[in-house]
Amino acid sequence: MAVRLEIDASEVVVTLTGLDVLWAWKRRLRIAFPQVGSARAVSRAETRRLRWRLWGSNLPGVLVAGRFWSRGRNEFWCVHSARTLLEVACPSGTPYDLVYLQVDDPESVAARIGAAAGLTSA
Repeated sequence: MAVRLEIDASEVVVTLTGLDVLWAWKRRLRIAFPQVGSARAVSRAETRRLRWRLWGSNLPGVLVAGRFWSRGRNEFWCVHSARTLLEVACPSGTPYDLVYLQVDDPESVAARIGAAAGLTSA
């Protein structure tokens, strides 16, 4: 897993490193706090089944990385084999409706993003 998250005063910066850059066809993703609708930890079973891969890779059981289109939503994934993921939901009109990331402690990262973005519940 090669995802680095930085939470600053105005945005969350997701930086992919290593082979994840190749798998996801993306190096960096920025999500401004006004674009964050919610941030929470979810089990992989709660996520939707992916439909269309736009740019990225999907090796079932091994890796999901890149941009996907699923049930009318743009989604960005960078997940290897984690059972619990960080989900960041963004309102319509943003590049991604949902962002799923594999991070070390999704619950605490979701709480940090929620607090920084001024959400009442993360």
